[in-house]
Amino acid sequence: MDHIEQLRKVLSELSVEVLLNKASNLDDLQRKELVQSLESETSRFLSGLSHITDQDDAQYFIAVKYVECKANWIQMNLQVNYQTVLTGKKDEFVFNRAALMSAMLAKIEPFISQKDVLHINNLLAERLAG
Repeated sequence: MDHIEQLRKVLSELSVEVLLNKASNLDDLQRKELVQSLESETSRFLSGLSHITDQDDAQYFIAVKYVECKANWIQMNLQVNYQTVLTGKKDEFVFNRAALMSAMLAKIEPFISQKDVLHINNLLAERLAG
């Protein structure tokens, strides 16, 4: 099984329900929405990847998807952190959505070179000069 096929297998086996078992503070509707959201994200990823036959382009596609997911995760964490500081409580739905995105990132990251992961993370961590 090649590198890309391994990623497809890992993502298709991502069990959102198992991850959500830790999220006892959500109602059934919120849980369902989170499951659908991550399944949709995974499906779009796998669908896009399925059309790419060149290994270099597939690696590039994976890295770009990692950037997208990491940027979303950073946004959610900023939101939750500021909510917690300013109001004393966090939006549990956003918090759990960020946790699920983190799980997806953990599944994607091993399929990107460590050099690229470091570069991407440094780029996203760098504050823009205004």
